[in-house]
Amino acid sequence: MVDYKFYDNYGNMARITERMVLPYENAKQRKKAYVLSLYAMYDNGMMYHLSMYDNLDDVMRKLEMFSNGTFKARNA
Repeated sequence: MVDYKFYDNYGNMARITERMVLPYENAKQRKKAYVLSLYAMYDNGMMYHLSMYDNLDDVMRKLEMFSNGTFKARNA
């Protein structure tokens, strides 16, 4: 199970989690998805972005687009 946390230079945290989701209404089978959520830690952890991707490469490319590319992995 994927559960990564990243922090940027501006007081934000990003989290990438692996989930099993229904890809559409009435789907018979769940599929693996990667969820990217971004939080403003300086504002009581308010979530300001949520998106979902089919693979880890795509979600990592999207993460690089936020906060001038300053998000870095850190043990939390």
